[in-house]
Amino acid sequence: MPLSRHTVANEYSLGGRDLYKRADQHDPEAVLDGVATAGLVGLLRQLGDLAEFAAEVFHGLYDEVMTASARGHGLVLRVQQLEAELPLLEKDVCQRDYLYIASNRGVDWHANLRVDHGVVTTGDTPRFIMDSIKQCHGPPRLFMLDKYDEFLSFVNWRW
Repeated sequence: MPLSRHTVANEYSLGGRDLYKRADQHDPEAVLDGVATAGLVGLLRQLGDLAEFAAEVFHGLYDEVMTASARGHGLVLRVQQLEAELPLLEKDVCQRDYLYIASNRGVDWHANLRVDHGVVTTGDTPRFIMDSIKQCHGPPRLFMLDKYDEFLSFVNWRW
């Protein structure tokens, strides 16, 4: 079932009945002119209402386009930054001695790493996406299952 955001009233109800009720009821031409005038006034009011609604719709559309454009521009800047950093990473990866990579302090891994912003985008992620990211939990703590493992607890008991 579609939801209506805007309803348009009948042009004769917008025009007002007093425009053709004041006319002489015995003169059909005057009644017809009054009804035509009421219809024209109602039609003009309909056009005004629709113009206001169209302005509201296009204003919202403009805001969405500008937001998407800003996010696209941010992505382009981030991609350029990643492309500038990529040769440095390629140099490290292409080395024959991988002990250098293991001893590099920049590759420390943390199990409870909290990322407050996106890796590619800088923070203009929509709120509904950030909410779903914040609801995610960290990696499972599998070491907590060891105390429930019967075989492992038996082995620990023997030692």
